[in-house]
Amino acid sequence: MLRVKWQPGNGTCYNLAYQVDGNRVYLMWLRNGGSGGTCFSCRLDSFVHWCYLFEKMGLTSASDAAGLLTFLHTQGIAVGLPEDSGRFFRPGWPEIHGFADLFDSLANVG
Repeated sequence: MLRVKWQPGNGTCYNLAYQVDGNRVYLMWLRNGGSGGTCFSCRLDSFVHWCYLFEKMGLTSASDAAGLLTFLHTQGIAVGLPEDSGRFFRPGWPEIHGFADLFDSLANVG
């Protein structure tokens, strides 16, 4: 298991644990002081849409969804970015918060 302090540029330092086991990926956000938190699992060949990650990890912040999606993307997982206000995001959210630029800048990080 890999332990990562992920700082994607949204003002947050995520304390993560990441593991690839066969065709499964496990992402744990240890948001309780680094000692506990929420785990998310998917297949390596999955497409993770932002609202699915948002729901399964019990997220309450748009910037946290963006931060965790960028980490998954750098690990080779296909992700769906927030494009619309939907239930949690305002229209234009990616442009307003620079998410598109952040995502593009991390696209080639491996």
